[in-house]
Amino acid sequence: MTEKSIVGEQQLGEAASAADEAAGDARRPRLARLAGSGRRRTVVLGLAAALAFAGGAWLVTERGEGESPATAEAAFVIDDTEVSAGDIEDRVEVLEVLYGLAVPQEDAELEDFRREAARTFAATLLIGQEAAARGVAVDEAEVSEAIDRFVGELFGGDRARFESALEDGGISIDAVRDEVKLQLDGQALFELVTGGVEVSPAEVRAAYDAEPVAWAVPPRRRLAAIVTADPATARRALDEVEASGDFAAAARRFTLDDATRDQGGLLGTLTRAQLDRPFATAAFDAPVGGYFGPVRTDRGWYVGHVVRAFPPLRSFGQVREAVEQSLVGQRSLLVWESFVEEQLAAADVRYEPAYEPRPDDGTGTLIPGGP
Repeated sequence: MTEKSIVGEQQLGEAASAADEAAGDARRPRLARLAGSGRRRTVVLGLAAALAFAGGAWLVTERGEGESPATAEAAFVIDDTEVSAGDIEDRVEVLEVLYGLAVPQEDAELEDFRREAARTFAATLLIGQEAAARGVAVDEAEVSEAIDRFVGELFGGDRARFESALEDGGISIDAVRDEVKLQLDGQALFELVTGGVEVSPAEVRAAYDAEPVAWAVPPRRRLAAIVTADPATARRALDEVEASGDFAAAARRFTLDDATRDQGGLLGTLTRAQLDRPFATAAFDAPVGGYFGPVRTDRGWYVGHVVRAFPPLRSFGQVREAVEQSLVGQRSLLVWESFVEEQLAAADVRYEPAYEPRPDDGTGTLIPGGP
C-alpha cells in the first residue's frame, strides 16, 4: 500500500469518527453547564439521560404475600422491587441538574412525561440487572476513572469545584457515581447485544447514491490545544511553544485539561462546526504547522496548534467507511430497541394507573451513551 493510500485511510477513519461524534451530539446529554463551560469539545462521558438510574436514589422494598401490587406511593413494581413516585421525582431532579432535562409545565404534557419516565426507569433497571447477569457490568474503579476524566475535562481537575457545582445543583457525588455506573453498564450491554450487526456493500452503496451530498464531510483540522485560566498564562505558554517548537511539552506543563495533557494537548480531527466560534476562526485561519492564540472561550484562554489539515471528502470511496458506520449504527439501534422491549415484556412490571405507559410509547430514547 502506498503512503498516499495509508494517509487516505487515516483521514477516512478520523473523518468517520468526527462525523459519528457530531451526529450523536444531539442525543448526548451535557454536563458542561455545571462547570459554566459552554459546549463540550471532547466526549469523556457519553451519558444518556433516558438511561439514567442512580441506584442509591431508589426506594427498594420487598413485598410480602397478599400485598397489593403497588402502594399508593408506588409508581411501579418489578417482581418484588418497588420504585416509588418520590423516587421518580428525585431522579428527574438529578436529570435536570446533570443534563438540563426540561420538565413540561402543561398538565397534559406532564402526564405523558411522567408515564414515559416510569417506563424508561423500569427499562433502565432491567438493563442494569441484565448487564450484571451477562458479566459486562463495570466495577467501581472504572466508574472512578470515568468521573476523573470528566472532572479533568470540564473542571481542570479541580475536584472541589466539581463537588461544589453538584452541591449547588442539589445532587450528591454518590448519585453521580450511580448514574455513571448505570450508563457504562448500559453501554457495555449495548455493545454486547449489537456486536454482530453488519451491512452489505450493496446497502452502503445504495445509501450513498440516494443522498451523495448528505454524506460529504467538510474540511477538518487535526488540532492540539493548551487551556489556561488567564491571558497572561496563555501568552507564556505561547512564548514557550514558539521558542522551543515543542507544543506537547508545553501542553503537559501548562494545560488545565487533564483529559488531553498526557496526549500533549491533542484534541483530534475536527470540523469548524465542532468548535466554539472564536477558537474555530483562529484554528482554521492559522497555517498548517502554525500556532495561534491566545483565544478566549467560555472555558478559558487557549493556545492552539494546527497539526494537520484535511480537505473535504465527497466521493463514495472517500466516505464509504463513514456511510457504513452510520448504517451499522442505525441498525444497531433497531436491534437494541427490540432487545429492550423484550426485556420489558419478559419482566413482571406493574404500574400504578397514573404511571402506566401509553400503548404507543417506544424505546427510541433508550440509547446508552458512548465512553
